[in-house]
Amino acid sequence: MMLREKYKANYDYQRALLLLNREPHTASDFVMLRSYSEAVASPVSVLFYEQYTDTNTLHQRIGELNEQIQCIVGNPAHYAPAIPFGAAQTPQLNDYADGIDTMSFLLNI
Repeated sequence: MMLREKYKANYDYQRALLLLNREPHTASDFVMLRSYSEAVASPVSVLFYEQYTDTNTLHQRIGELNEQIQCIVGNPAHYAPAIPFGAAQTPQLNDYADGIDTMSFLLNI
């Protein structure tokens, strides 16, 4: 089975769940958008999103989920810790997973 077939099977499964549970969503041929969910991580083929009315609400929500968020992609001019669009999959040498300098950690074991 090719990767795209596995993705399509997962997409069909997730779409069926959303339809059976009557959960509001928007679907295209390759991804589904689902508004607010308590879960931070979404299943393959589903993108969770939230709307906010002001940046204070957004910063509060990010603060609540800080331990569960791997990275925030956006415009750093609007939110300083954000990684610029297109740069999330190209980390720099000083970008550390979970904020931990791996080499320093290993040297201090």
